[in-house]
Amino acid sequence: MKDRADLVRGLLRKAASDRLSMEATLKVGAFDGACFHAQQAAEKYLKAFLTYHAASFPFTHNLAE
Repeated sequence: MKDRADLVRGLLRKAASDRLSMEATLKVGAFDGACFHAQQAAEKYLKAFLTYHAASFPFTHNLAE
């Protein structure tokens, strides 16, 4: 099992990739795609922050929870 530092690094790496995708799609005027990648990057940065500080968060896609 990965330790917390490895999980944080992985999340930050994926968030940075989403941020780069957001910047690229923004440059060509694909605003809906840019918004999607911005949201994905923000979510991963937040998860990295919470993981770093050992906070728990649900692994779910159910918005009602």
